[in-house]
Amino acid sequence: MLLNPYRFAAGGGPPPPATDPYWANVVLLMHFDGSDGQTTTTDSSSYARSVSSAGSLLPTLSTTDARFGATAALFTGGGNSAFTCAASADTQFGTGDFTVEMWLRAESFGTSPYVVSNRRSSSGLGWYITLGTAGVVSWGWDGGLASFGYLTATTWQYLAFRRASGVLECWVDGTRSGAPLAHTVDYQLVDRLMSIGRDNSSGNNLNGRVDELRITKGVARDVSAVPTAAFPTG
Repeated sequence: MLLNPYRFAAGGGPPPPATDPYWANVVLLMHFDGSDGQTTTTDSSSYARSVSSAGSLLPTLSTTDARFGATAALFTGGGNSAFTCAASADTQFGTGDFTVEMWLRAESFGTSPYVVSNRRSSSGLGWYITLGTAGVVSWGWDGGLASFGYLTATTWQYLAFRRASGVLECWVDGTRSGAPLAHTVDYQLVDRLMSIGRDNSSGNNLNGRVDELRITKGVARDVSAVPTAAFPTG
């Protein structure tokens, strides 16, 4: 008797792909894997970007409640704690499609934290993801901000933003959150660091955890299925 191998996969659906069909478009992939208390991490994309720790209180990797793998990135909400990458044209999208996705567990929203910031602040056209004090999740750019829906504190959630043919969408746990937005902003190179866990200069620090951060340039991925494993490397 032949058995359908998908029928008995964990979660009732097909297993996650072993390889990424859009691997060539992945411009940043951070698994945040390491040992407990470690203050360094790596970019696992083919770009292998240099990642640094910043702040008077350095971010760490933590084994407590990691989503996938042994550890997740832990930010305590103070000390300008962040993981940073150098400014790069590769992480700006022009007017094309893109997908920014991650697992996020926010412990609180009181600081209106920035989750990822890749902007210049006063000029230029970079982008950022921020959370309002009630948990509202927003996509921002130099000169604008669009709010979509709400996250739940102390809960791991799969958060994704994608732009497909000039329409920006936010998805939370595989469901579109808020209304799609006509969005043709031309994202351009900015001259400041990309920061994870705060704004890209200082302040508005995240109190929570991030795991499996992936940025895909030129592709609006299908984010309607919640990942059941770490994103593939390659």
